[in-house]
Amino acid sequence: MEEISNVVQRVFGNLVFRSWPLRHRILSYEEDKDRIKRFRRIMKKAFLGSVLISLIGGLLLSYWEYKYHCVNSELWMVPVGLILFFTPVIVWSSVAVSDMISTPEVNVSSQPKNAGLRSGERS
Repeated sequence: MEEISNVVQRVFGNLVFRSWPLRHRILSYEEDKDRIKRFRRIMKKAFLGSVLISLIGGLLLSYWEYKYHCVNSELWMVPVGLILFFTPVIVWSSVAVSDMISTPEVNVSSQPKNAGLRSGERS
């Protein structure tokens, strides 16, 4: 769980702009810290939810194996159990892979002063 938390923090923890299309406003340290804490809480809940869904899928497959496999009935339980079991794994894997291959963030201080302004606006 620690590794997933680190990956998520690397992906979303360095977001420093709010209301991007209107104005670029750099968040204060306290606002950024609170935002990261809220995001970590949400991600922990999402991770626990995906573990619970995967556990339900595994239990459904185990129940089918124990109760119905010998007579080959209630076959609907197999694909439903497989979907519930593997979907969270696929989602978290795709998030981790997209983080590994994503482009690095642009350093704002290296951009010209008027890079984000429309024509005619002044900073």
